[in-house]
Amino acid sequence: MITSLFILSLGGEVLIERHLRPSSSGRAAADFFWSKCQSGIKGESTVDSSAETYKNIPPILLFSNQYIISVFRSSLIFLCTLKTEHPPLLCIEFLHRLASTFEEYFGKPIDEELVKENFSTIYMLLEEMNDYGNPLTTEPNALQSLITPPTLLSKITQTLTGS
Repeated sequence: MITSLFILSLGGEVLIERHLRPSSSGRAAADFFWSKCQSGIKGESTVDSSAETYKNIPPILLFSNQYIISVFRSSLIFLCTLKTEHPPLLCIEFLHRLASTFEEYFGKPIDEELVKENFSTIYMLLEEMNDYGNPLTTEPNALQSLITPPTLLSKITQTLTGS
C-alpha cells in the first residue's frame, strides 16, 4: 500500500522521511510535489509560502509510476506515495489521523518547530501506526499506552541523561 511517508514544512524542507517498502523512489516524489507547489499546477509562478498556494494543489498527483497523496494541515504538508492503485480516501484519512494524533499527543497544533523538537516520538508513532505500509493502530488511546506522550519531566530527564 503506502511506500513512503513525508512531512514537509511550508518552505519545502523535508522534516520527516520514512520509507515503508523497498520499492520506494526515495525523495524524488517529495521533490516532484514541491516543484508542483513552486510552479503551480497550471504553470503560473507561485513562490508564495502561504497556505493558499498548497490548497490549489490537487490531493492526488501522478508521478512516474506512483501516486502522491497530500494533505495540508497545521502549516505542514503530509505526503504519502503509493505504487499501486489503492482507495485514496483511506490514505487521505490516514494522513489526517496522523496529524490529529500528533496534535493530541503534543497538545497544540503542530508546526515545524514541534516536529523538530519531538522527532524521536513522532518517528515511534509512525512505526506503531502502520505495518509495512498498511494503517495499523491509529487510535490515540491505544498509542498512548504503547508510547508515553512527552512531558516536561521526561524532556528534562532526557536532556540530563542524554538518552
